[in-house]
Amino acid sequence: MKNIFAAKIANKELELILKRKQDVRILKSCVPEYVFEIREVETDDKIGLINFRPILTSELEEYGGHIEYEVDEKFRGNNNAAKSCFLLFPLLKKLKINPVIVTCDPSNIASVKTCEKIGGKLISTKEIEIMPDKKRLTNKYFIELN
Repeated sequence: MKNIFAAKIANKELELILKRKQDVRILKSCVPEYVFEIREVETDDKIGLINFRPILTSELEEYGGHIEYEVDEKFRGNNNAAKSCFLLFPLLKKLKINPVIVTCDPSNIASVKTCEKIGGKLISTKEIEIMPDKKRLTNKYFIELN
């Protein structure tokens, strides 16, 4: 899988720079995660992070998903999270990951809109245990890559 990851994925507006591969533990799951820095091409400003997990456990299928993103506050409102997801999609297609699973808090309207903009179809909204004795309401979306 290492050879398939470019150090940088870019278009005219944004670039995703692979910063590290790490193992991430969510609940009882431990899977590889690739962390990309999101940068504006024109200014070279770091605007956030997007993480990609090629393997999902049953827990990650319900909470976490394949893609997780975070855009710094001063760069929000410009569809940067959605644009970054679109940049990752060719890699996911190449890895034959379909559908792509993305989750979010239903009260986070910006994330809900991002999931919809990237083609997400809402599959479920349910309370998910995210830590022992801690639950959170979570939307789960499927994104079909054609």
